[in-house]
Amino acid sequence: SPATRAAPFQTAVNAHHVARNIDVLSVYQDVCADRPHEFLARPRGVMVTLDAVEQRHICIFEFGSVVFFNTGEEEQNRFIQKVRLHPNTTLADATHWKEDLDLRINPQLAEPSLFEAPYLTVRDLDLKNVSVISTVLAQSVALDHYLATVDRLLDTYMTWNRVVERTGNVDKMHKTQLFILVARNTAINSEILQRLGIHDKSDVAWQYAEYYNTWENLREEFELNKRTQILENKVALIKENTRFFLEILHTMQSDKLEYVIIVLITAEIIVSLVDMFNVFPK
Repeated sequence: SPATRAAPFQTAVNAHHVARNIDVLSVYQDVCADRPHEFLARPRGVMVTLDAVEQRHICIFEFGSVVFFNTGEEEQNRFIQKVRLHPNTTLADATHWKEDLDLRINPQLAEPSLFEAPYLTVRDLDLKNVSVISTVLAQSVALDHYLATVDRLLDTYMTWNRVVERTGNVDKMHKTQLFILVARNTAINSEILQRLGIHDKSDVAWQYAEYYNTWENLREEFELNKRTQILENKVALIKENTRFFLEILHTMQSDKLEYVIIVLITAEIIVSLVDMFNVFPK
C-alpha cells in the first residue's frame, strides 16, 4: 500500500465536468505518462497517483468528469485544458461545472469515516477511499451538467408551446431542430442509465463494509438520488413534449398529402369533363 502521513491533515477534493466523453486511456497515455505516477484502472475511469505521501491523485472518468485530490488550481487548469484539447475528447457546452469537498484525514479516528458538514473525515485516504469519494463527486458534477442541459431543452419546448398556444400552428418550428432535440434527449437518457452508473452501487462499497458508510453519506450530502429523480422526471416530460410535436408534424404531413390527393382528383375530374363535353374540339 502507498505511504501515508502519520499526523492528521486537511486537503481539498475538486471535481470538474469538462466534456461529454473522455477517452480515458488515450488521455492518460498522452497527458500523464511522461510524469512520475502510479496508475490504476477503475470502472468507468482511471486513477493516477502523483504523490502517495502528499495524497495527490487525479481521477479521470469516461463520462467527462475529472477529480483532483490535493492539487493546486493552476495545475488543475493546465490538466483540464489538455483534456479538453485532446483529439479524442468530445466536448460538452462551454459551461464549466465544479463540485468541492473539504476532506480531513485523521489516522486516530475511531471509525473508518465520519461526515460532519462541511467536512468528510476518513481514517486513511487509501486508494479505496479515493475511488469511492472521486466516483460520487464525478457523478454529482456530471449531474449538474445534465440538469442544465435538460433545462435548456425544456425551455425550447416551452417556447414552442407558447407559439402553438398563440398562433395555433407550428410554422416557426424547424423540423430539423426537433429531430436534433429528440436525439439529444435520447442520448442523455442513455448516458444517465449506462455511462454514469448513477443507480449502481460502488464496487468498493459493495465489497468492503467499512467504505459503505462513506459512499452512502456522500451520496446523501450531494443528493444524488433526489437530483437523479428530478432529472429523470424532466427527461420524461421532454419525451411527452417530443411526442406531441412529432404528432403535429405527422398530422401536418398527412394534411399536405390529403391536399395533394384532392388536387390530383380534381384535375382528373376536370380532364374527364373536358373530354366528355368536348370543350376543346379538334
